[in-house]
Amino acid sequence: MFRSACLALVAAFWCACASAAGHHPAQRPHPKAIDDLIAHYAHVHGVPERLVRRVVERESGFNPHLIHRRFYGLMQITPQSARTMGYRGPASGLLDPQVNLAYGVPYLANAYKISGGNEERAIRLYASGYYYAAKRKHLLGSLRTADSPSLEPPPAPPPAPAPAPQPPNPVQQLLRVLAAPIAAVARP
Repeated sequence: MFRSACLALVAAFWCACASAAGHHPAQRPHPKAIDDLIAHYAHVHGVPERLVRRVVERESGFNPHLIHRRFYGLMQITPQSARTMGYRGPASGLLDPQVNLAYGVPYLANAYKISGGNEERAIRLYASGYYYAAKRKHLLGSLRTADSPSLEPPPAPPPAPAPAPQPPNPVQQLLRVLAAPIAAVARP
């Protein structure tokens, strides 16, 4: 009896480990679409792309469908934190990579700003929350949301087209023709 209970316990432990290993986020390749979204939102909110990638790798291993307790998606953002960034949808909406990054990256941008640009500290603030640090540094009024204007410089306007050549004025041409013989006669 004791032996079969131990075997059952070992088998259950082995299955749990195998199951966890099969779902380990680090085994998931990240598609180019996620890379493109990371690049876009990193530039919009003024944070280094490598920092966003580090957070996504650390939090979800690039698994957009990961749910752990109350944390959702690529950046493992809570619905409450997403709401502070302007999100109004259901928690399950945060499993969409674009939605998750749209609300997770400005949250990370705030942590990055409060950390003074220190990536290690920004990651710690992202994971633990930054409200009190922002309050202490008097930065609450300058925090970003998903609707904040882009920090990317606007694209340069296209160069103005060269003016089209003007056709010759017929009146001026006639005056030139008439003036030419007069100038020739007036010379001695």
